[in-house]
Parts: sequence; structure tokens; C-alpha cells
Amino acid sequence: MKVGQLLDSLGIELDVDEADMVTDVIVLAKVVGDDGRVYLAMDASNERDGIMERGLLTEALAVIDRRRDDE
Repeated sequence: MKVGQLLDSLGIELDVDEADMVTDVIVLAKVVGDDGRVYLAMDASNERDGIMERGLLTEALAVIDRRRDDE
């Protein structure tokens, strides 16, 4: 499933300058299936490998921790 419109409808925005270039993306989604099962769906940009995915996810956890510290 293409998720561009879905992300837009959920109000997803990134805090980047217009001149900045996004090079890699990971999308994680909590999904509730039609049978009520809750699961995690994930995909990454085309030019990905396990090292890039793990690095982005690790840094994302650090960003979450910094946001919590700022609250």
C-alpha cells in the first residue's frame, strides 16, 4: 500500500528546512487488522540496508528520549 496520502491524512510533518534533502525514510505504523489483531508494519526507502535501518531506528529512539527530557 502506498502511504503518502495516509501520512498526510494523519498529519505527519517533518521539521526540515525547504533547502534540506531527505535521503532515507523509515515508516512504522501501528495497525489494527479487520480481525482486531494489532501489529506493527514497517517499510523503508528504496536504497536501504539493515545497517541503515538499524541506525535510523536507534537514532529515532534517542530523539524520543530527548523529547521526553524536554517535557
